[in-house]
Amino acid sequence: MNSSNSLPMVKQTIKSLKSAVSCGAVSVGLTLALSVVPAVSMGQTTDSFVLVTVQLNLKPGKVEPLSKEVLENALKETRRFEGLIGLEVYAEQGADTILIVEKWKSRAHNEKYREWRKTSGFGPMVAPYVTGPSVVRYFDPRPE
Repeated sequence: MNSSNSLPMVKQTIKSLKSAVSCGAVSVGLTLALSVVPAVSMGQTTDSFVLVTVQLNLKPGKVEPLSKEVLENALKETRRFEGLIGLEVYAEQGADTILIVEKWKSRAHNEKYREWRKTSGFGPMVAPYVTGPSVVRYFDPRPE
């Protein structure tokens, strides 16, 4: 699939997140930070999936260095992991926060990936950039 097929999903994701922000449910205002090509279009239809958000709270001025020095290569590995449908990266406007939005075939696929990440050396690579542990949230799709 080409990246233009994912545009409606990106717009819907941003719209949903902005709505959550305005309701106070999520405390991030987002803007697209990195140009990423999803493993498969985020808009791909599946019987079921789970949307996972990973929030990285960064030290001041570390958004760009983390993006270029760590995430660029690390996310290539993530995109090859079994069960990943798509992945997008955002940076909060006016703050040092990265939000990774992932679409997985199931929570079990993501949990297997997260266990692998614990042994992949990712933690020590990210440690100099972050202020604490990442915040991971799981979302199920709902009819509109």
